[in-house]
Amino acid sequence: MTSDMRGYSIPARGKLFPSNPAVDDQFYRTDRNLEYFFNGSYWLTTVQYVIPLTTYTAFPTNRSVTSNALMAGIPGFASTYDFWMEEMRWSSYVPTTNDFTHYWRCDLQKITAPSTSTNITSPTTASDTTNTWTQHTTTINALLGTSVIYLQINAVKVSGPGNLDLAAVSVVGRLVG
Repeated sequence: MTSDMRGYSIPARGKLFPSNPAVDDQFYRTDRNLEYFFNGSYWLTTVQYVIPLTTYTAFPTNRSVTSNALMAGIPGFASTYDFWMEEMRWSSYVPTTNDFTHYWRCDLQKITAPSTSTNITSPTTASDTTNTWTQHTTTINALLGTSVIYLQINAVKVSGPGNLDLAAVSVVGRLVG
């Protein structure tokens, strides 16, 4: 890496990533017009991208567990780039009966074929205060894969919690070089 006359670092440039990079090395891919850094395993874009999961839905107490998507999002770049998922950001609201025994599990799943889902992470509302919107950040740090069709959230009742409102769900991460 070199510096400009102001002392700012200028990453190396080219069409192929350098071999044997060190952690935090930066490189500008001229063929993609994207800047990357090396995290020790992958070249990741310096810009974070957000995959929103849409459709705000309230789930009743008597909801049965099904494989229906409650919220879904499509990573439009998945066929071209893999995606390093850093975290899931989400908000939940349980108006009654929510504790470490009675809670909702919110499974983030990737769909790679019809009727083929894989759980990525399964955070819960167990620590949420009832009757309060709670913002969550769940660390993922895993590759999405280029065969994904879409992401979805399934909410699963554990020991009869109250209703669940789920909103503002997104997966945040970076494109893989």
